[in-house]
Amino acid sequence: MPPHKITDRAAIATFSAVALILVLVFIYLNSLSNIAAAEGEYLVLSDTEALPLDISYGELESISQSWIQAELPFHWRNQFSDTLAVWYRLRLSRDDLDSIEGLHAELTEQLFGIYIWRLNQTADVWFNGAKIGSGGSTEEPMARHWNSPLYFTIPASLVLDQNEILIKHFAQHSWGSMEAVIVGTEDALMPIYEGRYFIQHDVALGLFVFVLITGLFCFGIWFYRRQETQYMWFAVASIGLSFNCLNQFIRYLPLDADLWR
Repeated sequence: MPPHKITDRAAIATFSAVALILVLVFIYLNSLSNIAAAEGEYLVLSDTEALPLDISYGELESISQSWIQAELPFHWRNQFSDTLAVWYRLRLSRDDLDSIEGLHAELTEQLFGIYIWRLNQTADVWFNGAKIGSGGSTEEPMARHWNSPLYFTIPASLVLDQNEILIKHFAQHSWGSMEAVIVGTEDALMPIYEGRYFIQHDVALGLFVFVLITGLFCFGIWFYRRQETQYMWFAVASIGLSFNCLNQFIRYLPLDADLWR
């Protein structure tokens, strides 16, 4: 067998082995980020009220429209088709927070967090009237968190006997969806958030770089060995796949959202 044929087969086998290893690593990391890993150290808030109006926080009190009972996960396309934002109102008591396992301090000192593990596309969050976090721009180009989680710290000074969480959820063209909101100690939720962010964002970024470089490398081989068209087709497929990876982590689109889709 000619030496270059052996080299070609070795390269294909090496690439296949690396791809298999990456898949196995992804499966392993995904198991580490499962929210059940901290069972008992968090609250799952699924009962909510929804208000499908794109208004500011300051305008909420003057609105006469009634809030709608809803349950998370919630998908706009099932009910709302003509809004760019939906407000969610969730409530929890001090007793609820006190029931969380793993508290290391009094509630007046304990740091809690709000973890939204999946939503489309972005959100701003208030806790007892104080804005504690934002997912980014809510205007075009709108921040995209459809494949990455959000986490916001709740200052201990804001915790009262009865607490209210307000979330203004933004999305385009009724694409909005929101999973259950997780509240727990920062010690319990931060590692889960960081693990899922690594998997859904950082791994996608790494795959983008790896696949793009692989595609460009194969294109370079084909450029000097034009008769071996398999390198050209592999390069085209790899570069195309790299742009699919780009969609997994890019925060702000360089093009109109409809054109990008």
